Amino acid sequence: MKGRKTLYKKDYCDLLLKHMKDGNSYTSFAARVSVHIDTLYEWEKKHSEFSEAKKEALMHAQAFWEDIGRKMALDGNFNAWKFNMKNRFGWRDTAPDSHVQPQEIRLAYKLDEKPKHVIQLDEDDMDL
Repeated sequence: MKGRKTLYKKDYCDLLLKHMKDGNSYTSFAARVSVHIDTLYEWEKKHSEFSEAKKEALMHAQAFWEDIGRKMALDGNFNAWKFNMKNRFGWRDTAPDSHVQPQEIRLAYKLDEKPKHVIQLDEDDMDL
């Protein structure tokens, strides 16, 4: 049984690169060329030039958003950008190999008042 003819075109490598240089996603490229995202993943496996184009395109998309974030951070407004980078590129608040140290927390209260709640945390309770 013969399979369906591929919709892949070598021109898609250049189109993908141009699309993602503007900060667009890989998924939105699938919509642009009217194929399912799974089809793009199949093209990556079958066409090395498309796989290489995707790697370069992802790099440019991230650079696009980093440039925007740099401007936003300098202007003092970076929370939306930070959220975007975490979700699109797997950014984290801490480096994956950093070791988080337990922190001591002291609560202030009036001297004539006893603390209403005392919480004792052991090191086992900490999410390291």
